[in-house]
Amino acid sequence: MRKIAPLLVSLVIVFFSGCESADQKIPEMASDFCNCFSDMEKNMSSKTKEIMQKASNAADPEMTMKNEMDKLNEDEKMSVSSEMMTMGELQDRDSKIGRCMAAVEKKYNGAKTLDKKKFLEKLIKELESKTGCSFTATVMRMGMRINEKNK
Repeated sequence: MRKIAPLLVSLVIVFFSGCESADQKIPEMASDFCNCFSDMEKNMSSKTKEIMQKASNAADPEMTMKNEMDKLNEDEKMSVSSEMMTMGELQDRDSKIGRCMAAVEKKYNGAKTLDKKKFLEKLIKELESKTGCSFTATVMRMGMRINEKNK
């Protein structure tokens, strides 16, 4: 997970850098990103989503995730770890989510923003306001926090 969430944030930042046109497209972008993650979210247990949510709100997401995993019994650890491994599909351009992310990237290729962090914060806020998009917001928030911590 350490490499996956920041990868997502990096993709978002790279493709929306430059001028301010991306800010105007945030609601549409949020919907598109949310749609990419809907199947993945459906296959995640509430325990995995809960751990990711806690980690995404923490100052140190990686340590929080480790601490939360340490609290689980062996069966839960195996299950949650397996579900977290599916996040690796973000790096696979041939996976369903990889193709979806590539399509979103292509669709908004000309959209740019000056303040990357502010843009991501707006995008996350928009995702949080949309029904069924909290998981996508969690993944993006976690990636943003990990990127900030590793700077």
